[in-house]
Amino acid sequence: MVSLADTGPVRRADAEDNAGPGLVEYWRVLLHYKWSILGIVIIAAIVGLMSAISAQPVYRAEARLLVQFNPVANIRGVQMVEPTLTQAWILQQTLSDILRSRAIAEKVVRRLGLHESDPVVPKDEPAIAPPAEHPLKAQLKQIRDSVKLPQWRQWIPAEWRSPPPPPRLPEHWLNSQIERIRTGLVIGGGRESSVFSVGFMSSDPQQAADIANAVAEAYIEFTIDDKEETSFRQVRWLQQRVEELRADMDERARAVTEYQSQVGMGSVEQQDEINRNRIGQLISELTKAVAVRSQLEARVRQLRNAMARGVSSDTVVTLFGNDNLVLELERRISNVQRTVSELSERYGHKHPKMIAARNELRELRNALKSKVANGVANAQQELDVAIAHVKELDNLKAVAEKEVRGKTGDAYQLSQLEREAKAARELYLSVLEQYKVLALSARDTAHSNVRLIDRAIRPAQPSAPDRQRIVIVAALTGLVIAVALALLRNYLDATFKTREDVEHHIGLPVFGVVPQVNNRKAPRISLTAADEPQGQFTEAINDVRTAILLSQVDEPPKVIMLTSTTAGEGKTTLACNLAIAFSQRGRTLLLEADLRRGDLSKALGINTGPGLSDFVSGACSLQDALLQLPELPTLYVMQGGTTPPNAIEIISSHKFNLGLHNLREAFDFIIIDTSPVLPVSDAVVLGNSADAILLVIQTERTSQASVKLALKRLQAARLRPVGVVLQQANMKRVEGYGQYYGGYHQYYTKRRT
Repeated sequence: MVSLADTGPVRRADAEDNAGPGLVEYWRVLLHYKWSILGIVIIAAIVGLMSAISAQPVYRAEARLLVQFNPVANIRGVQMVEPTLTQAWILQQTLSDILRSRAIAEKVVRRLGLHESDPVVPKDEPAIAPPAEHPLKAQLKQIRDSVKLPQWRQWIPAEWRSPPPPPRLPEHWLNSQIERIRTGLVIGGGRESSVFSVGFMSSDPQQAADIANAVAEAYIEFTIDDKEETSFRQVRWLQQRVEELRADMDERARAVTEYQSQVGMGSVEQQDEINRNRIGQLISELTKAVAVRSQLEARVRQLRNAMARGVSSDTVVTLFGNDNLVLELERRISNVQRTVSELSERYGHKHPKMIAARNELRELRNALKSKVANGVANAQQELDVAIAHVKELDNLKAVAEKEVRGKTGDAYQLSQLEREAKAARELYLSVLEQYKVLALSARDTAHSNVRLIDRAIRPAQPSAPDRQRIVIVAALTGLVIAVALALLRNYLDATFKTREDVEHHIGLPVFGVVPQVNNRKAPRISLTAADEPQGQFTEAINDVRTAILLSQVDEPPKVIMLTSTTAGEGKTTLACNLAIAFSQRGRTLLLEADLRRGDLSKALGINTGPGLSDFVSGACSLQDALLQLPELPTLYVMQGGTTPPNAIEIISSHKFNLGLHNLREAFDFIIIDTSPVLPVSDAVVLGNSADAILLVIQTERTSQASVKLALKRLQAARLRPVGVVLQQANMKRVEGYGQYYGGYHQYYTKRRT
């Protein structure tokens, strides 16, 4: 009997490792699907090759333009302005947009006559013969034409067919050719130099060269027309402006003359000049007086602050650095302070010498304060004088300005008219000078700042398609898709394929990987390994037997129960072969405990007879229920017997437990073939009577979810399998999952060779 208490800590069946699959796992998956991946890559490469062969060759012709920066005119003339990096980028974008504009494309279409004929060839030149087709492409086309298949459109009734497209109008054809020119242009250059490339791609090499040259020439003409139009527009505007300013200047001069005649006055410029000079002199003197007043105000403020804080040596030196009397007082005060300091160390405060020194120091400080106070008073007097002087100059300035403003209204009005006339004349002369400069430069606009340095020539080789690149890209794309599909298929295929899958997902050891037997007509194995196709199968069964015996070294299990998650996983076949293997170690009983759908007689090729249900119910004796195989004298078989209506009651009865106890005494090993765990609960009941439970999983068929659910049911009854057997494994396919199985299969392959 196996329980959870006997096996120590148990890993949960549904526990998943936090770490995802590693590179080794991915590599094994790719090896498993290597032929599928290779097939997809080959198909993708073939499709890419067919596409490259069937693709129409495209030729590219390229013309080169030299673009010089235009001079920028200012208000006084013409000067060259070097463009900045941003301006160069804007120039490149502008040129690219102009070359792709509809105006340039339409000019090219009309010049070459592309809108008048189909196919598109120049009117003045003969049609160019199409390039020779690839030999393989021509052969495929010949095969396609030789196979005459009925058109599928003929099978559709006439009323269901879509109406034919309307006839194409000349405007539509012109627009389509214009868009073809715009989309086929390839503009480059201009980043590190002033040279731009104008390329065009077409299936006709001569047409590609003609269109590239036509676009370059159309752009040069566009720049010439644009310069002429811009220059003449500016000249016309300036000419109109000059006429307006001349009329305004004459009108203002005539107004001055009429007003002088009316009031009988001459020019008032001389009188205004005298008044301006006088006022300017007063303003200059007033400015100086204000500066002096500001300095005196600052000095008075400093002296008063010094008096408020107390007179210090730093203040005296700063404010009276040029007064010898003050400096002498400061020097004497310093000497007396030093004397007081020395006397204070020798005598007390009441000593006569100490008292005399302090009195002398007090008198000197009072004299210094008095001197500073006198300085403050003197500075205040000087400040008052400066303030009065400023007021006087300000009054004089006001009087002079009043005199100027108080002159007669006729003189003032005349001066205003004269100033306006002078300003109008100056503006007229400035605009006239600019008009003359632009009029001269407009005559020299017949040339363009764009020059064609290299004309496009007819390309000898097509630039596209790059067949080798297309095939490589298609193969790489197929490889990526194939790898993604392989990983997706492996992710969706939630079955067990290797030992690592079992140990990773359910945490149980794998006792063996039993290969699939191709000869289904021979269900029993030959332990002598004479039948070579079953030699590998026999060795796998022996490995399982050894693993079971070593699972409990101190007390090897005697009663071994085999179960599975669902039916059809090869549990009965494994039980038969495992019983034959154990019969080599001693008396072995193969007990069929699957009373509902027992299939042991078919697996062993024996007749159906009484079995376990008959023995427990008392319908037959133990000797009648046992069957000894003639080929293996140490192997006994007890079939399920008559199918009972209550199988669970039979295997859970006291008589069954008593009979199993007696069988333990009579046999060395008992192999129990029981029902699956998920459909019924027979295996859960029998598990309490077994020494070891072996879970059978069919490779690449049993889902992980069903195994985890079966383990949960067993754990609910405190049962835990000692190990797992992967049944019906295709060893050639398993080779793709790891090196262990591959080497195992190769070993027997070499023996057979």
